[in-house]
Amino acid sequence: MRWFWGFLLLLLGFVMLGNNLSWWKEIDLGALWVYWPLVLIIIGVSIITKHWRFNYIVMILIVVASLGFIYYTGIFAGDKILLTTTEVAKTEITRDAPESVKKAKINLNVGAIKVNVNGSTNKLVTGNYESNISSVSITEKIRDDVIEYTIENDKNFRGISHGRTVNTLNFKLSNLIPIDLSVNAGASSIDLDLREQKISGVSVDSGASTISLTLGSEVLDGAKIYMNTGASKFNIKVSKDIGANIKIDAPVSSNNFNKLKQINKNEYETENFGSATKKINFDIKAGASSFDFSTY
Repeated sequence: MRWFWGFLLLLLGFVMLGNNLSWWKEIDLGALWVYWPLVLIIIGVSIITKHWRFNYIVMILIVVASLGFIYYTGIFAGDKILLTTTEVAKTEITRDAPESVKKAKINLNVGAIKVNVNGSTNKLVTGNYESNISSVSITEKIRDDVIEYTIENDKNFRGISHGRTVNTLNFKLSNLIPIDLSVNAGASSIDLDLREQKISGVSVDSGASTISLTLGSEVLDGAKIYMNTGASKFNIKVSKDIGANIKIDAPVSSNNFNKLKQINKNEYETENFGSATKKINFDIKAGASSFDFSTY
């Protein structure tokens, strides 16, 4: 029976390779996990028929029947769980900044997603959400002179599978008023280019992610940057005019902190921290991560 299991491994390897290369564009092989009990059935039949004269014929029939069952129930019957949704819905996001508002708190409550914040606008926020696996909702509260604007997506969706799904949030933020930005996400790709914004604080709470953060000379003195993530890759850029203090609670796999002044085991500062007119503070907690910190 070695040939049978060898053939099965070859078949599975070919299917997984095709999935990674997006050969099966209409099929979500990530949903195959619901059929895992079939593996137990195949192993059980293999044990029962081990000493049968023509057991290989039985095994072939069982595998063919299992594949047919997966094909029929996954493509034609019921919820068609193996079919991916290819139509991408695009939702425009825009909000003027009320004249009475002097500060904004922007909340992004999202699942696994790709977030791109790049550029500025004279509105409070402008951009779009594109997805074929989820939808987005927006809420806001205005209290005194502060607006709290929350963008939230439906997190009850199947996982992202090898590039065939789209789940992206692209937007610009106002450069006219101070902004406190909070990102609560799953494992994500997060690119926050905030060099033109008056940032008073940034908070990122996510799973294992790739996080890029750029802060410019418009950042407010005393701004606090808090990140709590799984094992991640960080790329942080700060204007050379800003003094930065960085506290890290994470197993560091690689870094370029030799460009920074080390205060103690887990704390670093830029060389200009003592003399800078604007100072910001980083507090980073993460799993085993790599860090790239630079000034521009």
